[in-house]
Amino acid sequence: MKIAVFTPKIYRTAFEEAIRGLNRQDCFFCLEYSDFYQISELYEQLRDSLDGILFSGNAPENYFHSRYPSVRLPICSIRHSQILTALSLLRFSRENPQIPLTKVFCDGIANVTDRKIYSDCLGPELMPRSLTTWHYTDHMLEELGNEIFRLYQTGEICHSFFTISSLYEQAAAKGLPCTHIALRPENIREGLLRILSITENQKPSDAAVLSMILCYTTDRKPDYNETEYREATLKKLLVDYKKEQGLGELSIDSSNGRLELMLPALCGPGNPWQPLLDCFQKVQEQYSHSLLAGIGVGLYFQQAHSSALSALNYARDFAPGCCFCQQDMTLSGPLLTEHCLTLHTNLLSLSANIAAELSISPMNYVRTITLMEQRKASPEAPLPVTSELLARYLNVTPRSASRILGSLAKRKIIKEVPPLNPPSGKGRPVLCYELAVSSFI
Repeated sequence: MKIAVFTPKIYRTAFEEAIRGLNRQDCFFCLEYSDFYQISELYEQLRDSLDGILFSGNAPENYFHSRYPSVRLPICSIRHSQILTALSLLRFSRENPQIPLTKVFCDGIANVTDRKIYSDCLGPELMPRSLTTWHYTDHMLEELGNEIFRLYQTGEICHSFFTISSLYEQAAAKGLPCTHIALRPENIREGLLRILSITENQKPSDAAVLSMILCYTTDRKPDYNETEYREATLKKLLVDYKKEQGLGELSIDSSNGRLELMLPALCGPGNPWQPLLDCFQKVQEQYSHSLLAGIGVGLYFQQAHSSALSALNYARDFAPGCCFCQQDMTLSGPLLTEHCLTLHTNLLSLSANIAAELSISPMNYVRTITLMEQRKASPEAPLPVTSELLARYLNVTPRSASRILGSLAKRKIIKEVPPLNPPSGKGRPVLCYELAVSSFI
């Protein structure tokens, strides 16, 4: 088993010492990077031989997910202690009463939830400047560093506390007053044990539980007799399929206009949900009404069921008659269509800020970026995206897709490119786009 530990130079010694202290030290090896773009280069060299990845912080992990939204390796990162960061700020305030905390920058306050925790510890009037405005726009890390240095020059900040090592190294190299908030040895050891446990639980031989929730009611609730008839029809189809396939362990329960299926299975490296997806396809062919389905994969019943509920909600928001599957932190769908995409669910929350700025949903934003990334990685040549193509992947009108592409182009997340086959006749030209940057959160 090979688990890569991506770490900046400042943490390498601490990680190597923690690895030597484990009995499983042969599983880990450190990969040192100086900027986020090196993470991509190192990963590309080893992607076929890795069993898991640990990042020294959530910023490089977020960058990795934005660069590889479809990756299904076990991945986690080590979080900095919010309380210790707040204590560091309070200690600085006590030791430097001439510098108000409002003139201090701290990159550890990343979102609204963090701001509430720090505000409770420090008081609203003492809140330092932070990354809240940018959220985690990792592709703008260089621009963010420039903005921080501008704040130094204009006197708007006098000191900075950095958890992102590259920002600290840049500031320290310029001789600016700053402090690095380092990971504690116990946090590093905890992170190593956590990724080790997650990776071992992902072995193909490990047993998993599959859950599928079939929703056969519509927004216009049918009468009682109609609901009872649909349920009886579906149950018969499912029982016949269970008998035909010899799936003695498949359980079928009904609940509030839904049928819930549960099946123990092997969590293989491919598509472990395939047994229930085959069942959904077979039933859908014989059932006259529209169905929605969510499939969940987990190590135990509750985890699989929770994932199935989440997948069903995504299916409901996407289109009638479709099926999504959630496994760990990845979401795939709509299955059984040529427009299926696999993305990391973390991206949906991480992209909430930028999606709101663009007036589109996080799902449409992440699906657009995922589609463009896949087409940019075409083995022959990058394949551009048009509004017609994007409309099919988002299940929206071409006009809505064109508006989304225009918003992304305006933010310079994507760029317009010449069409592969320029039209020879008259009429409005087809606009084609491809990604302009390598990470997009």
